[in-house]
Amino acid sequence: MRNLLIKALLISCLGIGVLAQATTVQVGTPQSVPGAVTFGWGSNGDVAPFASGTVLSQGTLNVTVTDGTGTDMSTWIQSPTGSYNGGFADGSGVLVTFDVNNDLFTDTIHLDFNHGLSYLGTYIESPFFDSYTAHMVLFAGAMNLGTFDVTGTNTGTPGTAPFIGFLSDNAEVTSATFYVTDSNGGRTSVSLGDVTAAAGSTTPVPEPGSMILLGTGLTSMIGAIRRKRQK
Repeated sequence: MRNLLIKALLISCLGIGVLAQATTVQVGTPQSVPGAVTFGWGSNGDVAPFASGTVLSQGTLNVTVTDGTGTDMSTWIQSPTGSYNGGFADGSGVLVTFDVNNDLFTDTIHLDFNHGLSYLGTYIESPFFDSYTAHMVLFAGAMNLGTFDVTGTNTGTPGTAPFIGFLSDNAEVTSATFYVTDSNGGRTSVSLGDVTAAAGSTTPVPEPGSMILLGTGLTSMIGAIRRKRQK
């Protein structure tokens, strides 16, 4: 009887081990995550230069914001409060890959955090009136973890910019790169809304295969007990 129970428990533990494996999933709406903080661009001004390499802090979470080419960017505020005419919520801050000092457009925004993240979310679009696909590339250190995408069309209507974000149960994501491709597939400028992020781990999300395996282990244990009693 004891040996049967031990074997069944080992099978059950195998199921729990798979359940605890890391999962990072894309989310299409803002999430309520404990400890999340927001990095807003509006406090920098409208329209104001934003230096590539700037470090922003919210409590113990820091983010270094860079453009892919090292060119400075600019911050705006969505109209009618500010000068940006796009799809973000009225009055929200926007970081745009447009250097107001040198009139240069660039096409990448990179956010590098000092802690691994369990959640990151923001609204994103092309600043030009056109359809586009926005991309978020996730990294654990130098390791590329993959890309999440979302599509949209900038019509200049506030509140229409798409949301892009992720949830992770192991906080391995340390940085994210954002870029946008236009309707022809070419790279274009990026407009990024205020960014909300949370450091640390979240509760693991059960995968279907993990639940089946866990159920199999428990079923084996119950069956073994019943057979032993019948004998």
